[in-house]
Amino acid sequence: MEAPEADAGTPFRLNRQYAECFADGQVVLSATYGLVAPEFLIPGPCEVSFKVPATRSISGERSRDQVREQDLDHYSVVVDLLGRNYRAPVEAAFAKLPVRLVFPFACLPLEIGSRATGC
Repeated sequence: MEAPEADAGTPFRLNRQYAECFADGQVVLSATYGLVAPEFLIPGPCEVSFKVPATRSISGERSRDQVREQDLDHYSVVVDLLGRNYRAPVEAAFAKLPVRLVFPFACLPLEIGSRATGC
């Protein structure tokens, strides 16, 4: 299935709609595959999570390579519409680049309606 269809949850769907309306481009962040185009085909279930380090998510080095490979390094502003569990992987992917990272939901958990603590 295509990357956006792999996560059919409300937060993902709303973030995707926002990006389609207001962004110049978008990528999906996968703990297994990294930064992928919305058309990327996910071959099967992913058992890897940024929340669980033991599952060995994609490395910051590989994510940085993907930023260059996909020409994402030409953006001056990158808006991360994910919750706090995804801030560190995005920061690692764009480390040392002259890009302003914006995290409007960084103090919120990924799931809508969950209680945010420790922001």
